[in-house]
Amino acid sequence: MPRIAVFDNGAMKGGGAASLKALQGMPDFEDVWQLHKNLRGEADGNPPDAFVANLDKVEDTMHAAHYLKVSAQADGSFTVFNSRTGATKTYAARQVRN
Repeated sequence: MPRIAVFDNGAMKGGGAASLKALQGMPDFEDVWQLHKNLRGEADGNPPDAFVANLDKVEDTMHAAHYLKVSAQADGSFTVFNSRTGATKTYAARQVRN
């Protein structure tokens, strides 16, 4: 069961409201991260801006090319770094279920 999803999307393709809703309905799912904000105008088509690397606008001709970096540790924990915000979120190792 996934805990997070990282969308390698563009501002006008990939991801979207239906994908977000499906993921968020999964047990123990925590967050969606996206490379680009979905600009298709869908209601609920994006996670909070803190989880988006590039907040593109349709009229932008140059994109900042921010990135997301996922790093895994040997203990099962992992982090996601957003280069646009400079913030890192840490996900603790999951307890093994029997």
